Amino acid sequence: MLSSRRSSRRIRRILGGAMVSFNLFAFPSNISSVNYELKDGTVHISGQGVVTEHWVKKLPEYYDILRFNHPNDYTVHDEGLNPEYADLRDSVKHVIIDNGVTEIGERAFYDFTNLEDVSIPDTVKKIGEQAFDHCSALSEIKIPSTVEEIGDEAFYSCESLKKCSLGRIKKIGIRAFSYCLSLPEIEIPSTVEEIGTYAFDHCISLVQCRILGRLKKMGNRVFCDCQSLVKFDVSNSASIEKIGRNVCVGCTSLATIPQIFKNSTHQSYDDCINLIDQ
Repeated sequence: MLSSRRSSRRIRRILGGAMVSFNLFAFPSNISSVNYELKDGTVHISGQGVVTEHWVKKLPEYYDILRFNHPNDYTVHDEGLNPEYADLRDSVKHVIIDNGVTEIGERAFYDFTNLEDVSIPDTVKKIGEQAFDHCSALSEIKIPSTVEEIGDEAFYSCESLKKCSLGRIKKIGIRAFSYCLSLPEIEIPSTVEEIGTYAFDHCISLVQCRILGRLKKMGNRVFCDCQSLVKFDVSNSASIEKIGRNVCVGCTSLATIPQIFKNSTHQSYDDCINLIDQ
């Protein structure tokens, strides 16, 4: 086990008669004990703990590519990315996560533009900030009932996302689903207590939103520029204790305003040109 006090160490080996040197990055043992396997575009993740950013560097294939591309001397740094990393990242289309993983960490799948689907087990409790940011090919996500929080920008600019089940989450982060351009509807479950500012900003295909619970807080401009949004389906028991400013600004197709929004004096509906009643 490499000492956590050293981020890397120089290792020299003789391969094919040539001296090759590289830095082997040391991942702190207290973060997680998660294993990764990549085969035919599918990543199988197992073990206990957190899926961390730059986990691709833990794949044996990563070092194989480096040795092939830089046969005489190569260095693996713990900061920044290189073409070898991008090549492996872009090859990932499917992700299967086994029971035992407790968190999908910050930027774990950031900019995995070819990722189409991911299986999340019911041991996961949190999806971190920017975890799936710019996963532009991701079409469906089912969040298990164990997840309590979706971090800021977790699904930002998932342009192909068409189906999203939020399970029993309690908090939706800032811009968590902003620019999900293909999302037609969303249901806010009764367990949700807080929706962050701009959470569904520019979801231009969003037609309907169901609100089922008693929210403690809804941030500013949550549905800003959702141009196709026609109505909110609000349950009789739904309520919002604190609502931000201009929640529906830019919702040019909106026909009616829910009563729970009318209770706020910080709303503007001037550009909601299709309102039947206010």
